[in-house]
Amino acid sequence: MPFFKIDDFSGKTSPDALESILWKSEGEFTHAAVRTKQPGKPGNPHRHDDEEQWTIVLEGKMKFLIGDEEKVCGPGDVAFVPRFADHCSCAVDETAKFFRVTHKLKK
Repeated sequence: MPFFKIDDFSGKTSPDALESILWKSEGEFTHAAVRTKQPGKPGNPHRHDDEEQWTIVLEGKMKFLIGDEEKVCGPGDVAFVPRFADHCSCAVDETAKFFRVTHKLKK
């Protein structure tokens, strides 16, 4: 199915999980998901050597650390993580909802 409405995604959030997946879909080189993240400690910075990542904040606020840059983003803001960049994120104050696309690079 090539068309989706974000409001139709009906997965469930888990208050016990720091991050929940509401919906996901995978193509040959891309992975897209709508997720929620509970406020709390960010994960450890990590990197991906074979993919790029885009995140659009839909609801709430998220703090991103990408390389040596840190920023709090709100609805409509977009964060881009190039390959080899150390990164992590966390929700700020309340649960955040976001759309993430990762693209695997051909080798």
